[in-house]
Amino acid sequence: MNSVHDVANPSVLAVGLNHFYGDGPERMHVLKDICFEVQPGEFVTLAGPSGCGKSTLLTLIGGLKSVQSGSLDVLGCSLKGCSPSLLNGLRTKIGMIFQSHHLMEFLTANQNVQVATEAVIDRSFRARELRCLELLASVGLKDRANHYPSMLSGGQKQRVAFARALACNPQLIVADEPTAALDAKTGRDVVAILRSIAKERSISIVMATHDPRVMDMADRVIGIDDGRLLAPA
Repeated sequence: MNSVHDVANPSVLAVGLNHFYGDGPERMHVLKDICFEVQPGEFVTLAGPSGCGKSTLLTLIGGLKSVQSGSLDVLGCSLKGCSPSLLNGLRTKIGMIFQSHHLMEFLTANQNVQVATEAVIDRSFRARELRCLELLASVGLKDRANHYPSMLSGGQKQRVAFARALACNPQLIVADEPTAALDAKTGRDVVAILRSIAKERSISIVMATHDPRVMDMADRVIGIDDGRLLAPA
């Protein structure tokens, strides 16, 4: 199924997905027969306590870990046994957002977003710069484009991270606890911005969280605990 993304297909399709850490008698079974799908433009939240397997599942979806058992198709590409070249191409279609913003302190907000556009070789530097300025404006940071991270609040830094995740026109965004370090209002504000932009552009979102303050913003909440899904997907 290694093919170009077909919008008629799910953005994410997992069937009988299992994952293990370690070997021998100490081997840990961290994902257990995971089956679910995410449709194009759908915002799905994976909800569960720390250590339940959310982050492992997201790293598999993002192509950051290898699929060991079962099947996982992302944007029309089967990730089990996926070639490095195909995997690299897939990653350019996925925006990643983490609990920490991971901004480069020596770069301005605009420059941090521009880093994510370096793979877009068919655009000039000026075109990419303008694209990044537009994205910062879309997350409410038009007047902070030339500010360094040390000059930004926690919520502003996370919004820069959101703009960076959108920089290459992704078809899927994978977000791991993006509100964990934010207060309730700021957390809802940044997720609302992300949701609005994603809906406008039909971008799928898979967000892991144990923050009840933002779960109602998703189209669908899937419970996960001890490596198993708790609700029908």
